[in-house]
Amino acid sequence: MIITARDVYGELLPSPYTVTVERLGRPAAGGLLAKDVPPSGRVDAETAPHSFYRVRVVCEGHAQVSRNVGGSTDRVELVVPVEPSAVVGFSWPTHPGPFPGVVFEELDDRQRGTLLNIWAKLWQVSLGVTPVGAYVDRILEVRPDRLICGVSPELFSAFELGLELDVLELVSSAVGHEPPAGFTNGPSVKTLEEIGGLQVSIFESLDPGVPHLADIDVDEERGFPHAVRAAGHHLTGQKTDPVEVQQILEAQGISTGWRPLLV
Repeated sequence: MIITARDVYGELLPSPYTVTVERLGRPAAGGLLAKDVPPSGRVDAETAPHSFYRVRVVCEGHAQVSRNVGGSTDRVELVVPVEPSAVVGFSWPTHPGPFPGVVFEELDDRQRGTLLNIWAKLWQVSLGVTPVGAYVDRILEVRPDRLICGVSPELFSAFELGLELDVLELVSSAVGHEPPAGFTNGPSVKTLEEIGGLQVSIFESLDPGVPHLADIDVDEERGFPHAVRAAGHHLTGQKTDPVEVQQILEAQGISTGWRPLLV
């Protein structure tokens, strides 16, 4: 079995780190192989067919990641995200935006991360030929885990197209998505990813002269696949952390334009 581990950007993990391969089953089965990973980033482990193993990667500054595999598996590739509590700083884009209605330099770190994450996702999700980001007229508020935006009325017909194309699904408006005064709950939709899905909840204006609003966030409720996190989150101390979302999106191949930094 050949085992490789990379970060969410597809780069080799920084040395040193350890890969363990534990044989599962009855206690008598035993068997634990631990290896310091060579510079090539590749570990060769001898495994037996008809047996099962837990492969685990432990790397400083990163979450522990493990996966259960069969002994006849030829290759195991693990993606290892940063541990938010180990982050000491951030690399922000030199020329961010533009973001309609927002001055990036006036935001704090958690707002910057949230804005860049959601903005990147908005322009990666297309309803037909038009990205969802094209329907955002103005960003009114950057919250720790979501954006409140003024949106074009054409977004409603775009939702219908997204549902027909099986790009979106209707969902219930979650707690924390309550409409402000002068608005009522409209449709709420989400993309179909198991994690890292874009959710857009519309607040319909009761005044025909006032644009509709949208509450927009990226779902990370289930966390990074196969990862065991430390308790709490680094930037917000809340359930959703921009670092966690950034790592999920980068693993999906979506460039967010920023990186959390480790020591």
